[in-house]
Amino acid sequence: MDKIATGLDKERLEGIQKLSFNLESTLFTPWYLFGFKFAAFGYGSAGWVSPGSKIFDKNYLLASLGAGFRIKNESWVFETLTIGFSWFIRAPEGSSPYGLMLDISDPRLFNNFYSDKPRFVKMDLAPGLFID
Repeated sequence: MDKIATGLDKERLEGIQKLSFNLESTLFTPWYLFGFKFAAFGYGSAGWVSPGSKIFDKNYLLASLGAGFRIKNESWVFETLTIGFSWFIRAPEGSSPYGLMLDISDPRLFNNFYSDKPRFVKMDLAPGLFID
């Protein structure tokens, strides 16, 4: 079960069918401090995990609401740190109705996989610096 409701402990879920929805809104702030950029986000997610063919039964519904911040610095090895809090409107039995989300995203090493035709690239005098 990849992603049912954001921040949910997926180890307790069992089923053979799933359907999930996630809606997120991001507010990009003008705050800039020592190379760090900040963004606030809020989300709602809902999902069904069913052990049989009857997936839309209300007993199998899991839903959550949450909010948090993303802190980004393009000079770091890990570009974005996400800190969020979740409240599970409907959580599996035995699970807490609250969740904490901490995530560190790796930078995208390859922005795209398209290549251009071969060309000459100017090299700066400093070793290892290329001007494209």
